[in-house]
Amino acid sequence: MPSTQELRRKIRSVRSTGKLTRAMQMVAASKMAKATAAATASRTYAQEAWAILGDLSGRSSASHPLFASRDVREHSRSVLAGGHSGSEGGRRAIVVLTSNRGLAGSFNSQLVRIVSQQPEGADLVTVGRKGLAYFRRFRPNQLIADFPASDSTPRAADAEPIASLLIQGFLDGTYARVDVAYNQFISTLTQKPVIEQLLPIQPESAAKADTSVRAEFVVEPDPQSVLDSLAGRIVPLRLYQMMLESSASEHSARMVAMKSATDNAKEIADDLTLTYQSVRQANITRQIIEVSAGANALSA
Repeated sequence: MPSTQELRRKIRSVRSTGKLTRAMQMVAASKMAKATAAATASRTYAQEAWAILGDLSGRSSASHPLFASRDVREHSRSVLAGGHSGSEGGRRAIVVLTSNRGLAGSFNSQLVRIVSQQPEGADLVTVGRKGLAYFRRFRPNQLIADFPASDSTPRAADAEPIASLLIQGFLDGTYARVDVAYNQFISTLTQKPVIEQLLPIQPESAAKADTSVRAEFVVEPDPQSVLDSLAGRIVPLRLYQMMLESSASEHSARMVAMKSATDNAKEIADDLTLTYQSVRQANITRQIIEVSAGANALSA
């Protein structure tokens, strides 16, 4: 049975930890509110912009180097199945969006797990120190670039250099397929780790991003000019939306994890307090018995 002094020390330590996790919970909740607002506010715009590309390509004969031809689409699907390059001379690249810090539950571990399950041979581009630390240790030969992750809500400018690297690698034939692994924000309690194809743009999948009935429209000056102007701009936009989803998921996961830790600390402190009171009462009872026994011995 621990002494009352040891129990008091444990109670103080647990309560101190609870105060710390409570403060981290409040900070995460504040960041989560901003991140989720940004992710949900831009989601419709990003989906509609992505759908415009597919719709524009599907309604005309316009084409763009960032779009997949029928042959390239078949080769692109083989990347996941066979673990080799998607087309002759091309490789697969995977962008992994993780966080800089831990204490976010399974936010990073689930994402790293699904990326590790992919066939080896793909080039890895990490965003965030957690992903960099893992793949630098276990797959250093596949790691080709790292970009810093924002501890607050990402900015559109943060996606530009990443998108430029990927687009250039795709256009010059280095990569036949580019995927992005990130945590999709579903709700405060639910974040889904997914891997989505960013390049090449597949018209049929982009058009499915908008399920509403689309009316006929006139494109000026011509579909090809509009497609040339939009394709290079909307790819960074979609990557930016994925970064916003990842940020909202991170802060939500951290807030939930810190709330759980705070509740556990309170429960442990309450249990230790009950144990402390029991031990203290037992000590008092024992002392009373000893005093009574001594008094009886003297009076005998």
